Amino acid sequence: MLTIGAFAQLTGLTVKALRHYDELGVLKPAEVDIHSGYRYYRPEQLRTAATISVLRGIGLSIPEIVITLDQPGKFAERIDEFNAAREERRAREDRMLAEGRSILDGYQRSTTVERREAPAQPWVGFHADLSFDSEESEVQAENGRFDAFYGALHASGCTPEPWWWLEFRASAASTRDSTDLVAVTWCIPIAEPAPEELRRALVEHDYKVAYGELPARTESFVRLEPDAGLSNDFTAPHPGVVALMDAVGAEQEIRQVYRMTADGVDLELVASSAS
Repeated sequence: MLTIGAFAQLTGLTVKALRHYDELGVLKPAEVDIHSGYRYYRPEQLRTAATISVLRGIGLSIPEIVITLDQPGKFAERIDEFNAAREERRAREDRMLAEGRSILDGYQRSTTVERREAPAQPWVGFHADLSFDSEESEVQAENGRFDAFYGALHASGCTPEPWWWLEFRASAASTRDSTDLVAVTWCIPIAEPAPEELRRALVEHDYKVAYGELPARTESFVRLEPDAGLSNDFTAPHPGVVALMDAVGAEQEIRQVYRMTADGVDLELVASSAS
């Protein structure tokens, strides 16, 4: 029998770690003196303890080690799975580092805030609640609903303008302790107010229809690259939002405006004030 100190020296595990593994049931001593509480180990336990030492050195967590020890014939497979997950984490960390640098650089750069006068504009659209960490598939599904909505407007004879915008507000479905839901409104400008029959038809197609009119206004805006949005890895505001808020004040609501051009789609962040 080996004392816990001798066993620790042979396996590369500390005495503290061996006691911890005993408490967790990962590696129980062969014997515990009922009077002194001293732990003793058998030589045949060395292989298991040494394996634990290597797996901990690689970086496996205790639960991962327990699973690996329960599958002695699949050590290589388990390590390959661990390595694949580690590479995925590293790739994400690399992406976050690069994006974080870009965001911080954007905060330091001077962003041009432009102004223009805009006439009153009727619009029609629909609401949806999305989480800040919505899966890409959820976002794509709502974008697909927008495409169908846009097509329905054309089919109704209510010609939409070649631009649209998104409005974001805290969702009424958010609770006091959970504010990760945001109410998004897809807004499509139209030449004249939407007729009642169109509104009813859209409701029947399971849209939470919204409509209204932007009044004549002065718009402050910044132009962004179409792919300038931040990934879900960051909850910090976009540099364009910071620049616009610096210019117009944090109490202003911001619209995310998309304009179709011959080269694609231009993206703007817009805040309005009464003309």
